[in-house]
Amino acid sequence: MMDATDYRMGLRILAATQLQPTDASRLLPCFDEPEMKANFLITVIHPIGTTAISNSPIRRIRNISE
Repeated sequence: MMDATDYRMGLRILAATQLQPTDASRLLPCFDEPEMKANFLITVIHPIGTTAISNSPIRRIRNISE
């Protein structure tokens, strides 16, 4: 995981992963076996005015109150 960086022009936050097969189990429980592949859902909640980016299809966008 990458972390937050405080730029003098404002706060920018970045969370990123590079889940190589040998490192994926550090983030979530999993097996490195092709016949044991699984799907999982990730929910990202972020403030309005910020951007969330993913390399997976977006299933739903929903505004929620604080």
